[in-house]
Amino acid sequence: MRLLAVVLAALVVVWGGAEALLHLRGPAAPPARSTAPSPGSARDKVTEAVAPTPDKARPPEAPGPGKATAPAPAPAPAMPRVITPDGMESPGRAPLMGSTRIADGDSLEVGGIRVRLVGIDAPELHQTCRDREGQVVLCGQIARAMLEELALAGPVACTPLDTDRFDRVLALCRNAREEMNRAMVRAGWASAYEGDPTYAAEEQAAARAGRGIHALRYDRPAAWRRANPR
Repeated sequence: MRLLAVVLAALVVVWGGAEALLHLRGPAAPPARSTAPSPGSARDKVTEAVAPTPDKARPPEAPGPGKATAPAPAPAPAMPRVITPDGMESPGRAPLMGSTRIADGDSLEVGGIRVRLVGIDAPELHQTCRDREGQVVLCGQIARAMLEELALAGPVACTPLDTDRFDRVLALCRNAREEMNRAMVRAGWASAYEGDPTYAAEEQAAARAGRGIHALRYDRPAAWRRANPR
């Protein structure tokens, strides 16, 4: 019996010590929560981290009706095509162009170069004619005014064909509407140049119609120059 009492007393001491030890440690910590991401959130993160793959190379699209396209380069300007008074084509001659000053009925300056209208002969600037009543008509000045009127329908472009003894360029001149050489003869304010039949038909038509100097008493310009040398 004494032995049983000792054993019981020892058990009581052991139990009391264990309980005291638990009070010293404090309350038990709650179980740790798992920080591993859920399957869904992990999949989302992977999707965000992956860079989108570039599209495969595609051929350029044809421009639609509303899309602007780059303008095509302008073609090179063609060389001027000129028909000389004798009817021959002269495609390689570059025309004289620039400011125009009229000297008389068949002479002018184009871009500072002295030019004479080839194939025609107008009254000299100081040459006079007479009408049917015998009144003096300043036909040289009227011829100059006629050429000025043609030049005002410019721009004037003169194609060089030769030079004369005064070192002037003999040229075929045009304005925006017509050939000026021919227009002067057709209007009756110039004659076909002596010995040159290029504008003979135009002179005859003007004479029949009584236009310009053909309505007056006049000396042909070449005859007037011989009678009135400079």
